[in-house]
Parts: sequence; structure tokens; C-alpha cells
Amino acid sequence: MIRTIKLLSILLLGLAATTHANHPTSHGQEMEHGQSPIPEGVPTPQIELALFDDRSLDNLDDLNNKDTRSGYNLKLNLRNYSLVPPVEEIIATTVTGHLTGHAHLYINGKKIMRIYGHYVHLPSNLLVKGLNVITVSLNNHHHDTWTLNGQEIQATLTINTVLDQSVINAYSSSPLTPPTLIAGESAGNL
Repeated sequence: MIRTIKLLSILLLGLAATTHANHPTSHGQEMEHGQSPIPEGVPTPQIELALFDDRSLDNLDDLNNKDTRSGYNLKLNLRNYSLVPPVEEIIATTVTGHLTGHAHLYINGKKIMRIYGHYVHLPSNLLVKGLNVITVSLNNHHHDTWTLNGQEIQATLTINTVLDQSVINAYSSSPLTPPTLIAGESAGNL
């Protein structure tokens, strides 16, 4: 009887751990998501991130993004992609002619939230003092990350909260600067 209870306890603990690992909590624990290739003939989404804080005026055209209380303001610069709530997905796809969905925000590898707009406030309590890695991925409404040739469409900023110029590195798997690629084409086809 005791052996049966022990085995049952172990099974339940394993089930609870598996279930907990695959579902988000209010504490921002990371979820596992699949990948979804961009359909052929659809323009490739492009993404870059910009960050503004109380102490830097990196871009005078975007002074209104400066946060005067705490933390940082993140701006998603997108091309060939529309951020829309799930309810509007069907309408948006037919109107825009390009991919729709939402974005996932990760800070230091931890999923923080879904994003449905171009601007997001990052309160100071989400960041550690010093180095932080902020990543945004583009996702469909099944939460799969959009991919091109197996590479996830995402952008990352590495920031240092103790420096006056906070952004120390910016990366995008699909930056805005190159010409728009259509899924299934290579740069040689343009």
C-alpha cells in the first residue's frame, strides 16, 4: 500500500511539473511554443526595436516615447506585419495582404507578456541592475513563432541600466534595412 502511494505521488508530481512547465503564470514563466514557417508568396515580416528611457534622447523625432517616471519605453518598428488581437485576425489578413499576429516579449530569457501594439512600457522592476536582454518574437495566434528558412523572426536589444547610453547591442533576424523578401525567394531573385 505504501509503495502504491509512493508511485502515485511520483506520477502526480511528474504530471504537475509537466503541466506547470507548459502553461504561463502571472509571474511571467516562459512557455514552450512551436514554429510556423512563413507561407510562400507572403512578404517576410521585418522587425527592429528601439528603446527610450528617462536619461537618453537617442532620437529627437521620438521624444514622446521618453518615460518620465520609471523604466523604459520599447518601440516595435515593423514592416509586412500587423499586430492584431486574435478576434481581428481574419479581417486583418484579408485587408493587409501580409501576416498578422502578436509579439512575445522576453526579458532575460523569461516570457513577460504578449504585445498587440507598437509601444510597450517596461517598468524598472522587470529589469535587473546592469545588463538585460530584451527580445521580441513575432507570433501567430496559435503562439507559434514565425520563421523564415528555420530562423525565428525576432529582434533583441542588450541594455545596461547603469549606463547613460543604455543600448549596447541591437540585433534583428529580419531587419528593416534590406529589401523585402518574399518567402520562398532568395536575395538573388530580387
